[in-house]
Order: sequence, then structure tokens, then C-alpha cells
Amino acid sequence: MQPPGPSRVSIEIAPYQGIVRLTVTHDQLVGEDERDALAAGWAAMLSNLKTFLETGRPLPAPPWNILPGFVRE
Repeated sequence: MQPPGPSRVSIEIAPYQGIVRLTVTHDQLVGEDERDALAAGWAAMLSNLKTFLETGRPLPAPPWNILPGFVRE
């Protein structure tokens, strides 16, 4: 198990079969609970990014508010 401390995020953008593939790797996490919580957050943020890139507008509500049990003002 990794001792508490900063985690690391790597982002790779590469062509893939005529489109663009975005790979986000978040490692050096403390444990599975932290990984699960962050995975949900990344899903919400990437969904918002996708919507913004496709429409020019962000999601109508902050993406983290769609996560059960995680509401932020």
C-alpha cells in the first residue's frame, strides 16, 4: 500500500481509428476506496468535457452534482 501523499495523473491524447483517444491514468493512490471515489469524479468531469467539446457548452449542472452522495456548491 502506498503511504498517504500526492497522487499522479497522466493524460495521453492520441489518434485512434480516425478519432482521438483520451487516456487518463490516476495512480499512486492510497487504496481502493480512494480509487473508487476518484473514478466517479473523473467520469463526471470527462462527461462534462465531452459535452463541452461536442456542443460548445458545459453540462447544465456541475458534473460532480450527478454523483450520489457527492454534492458541492
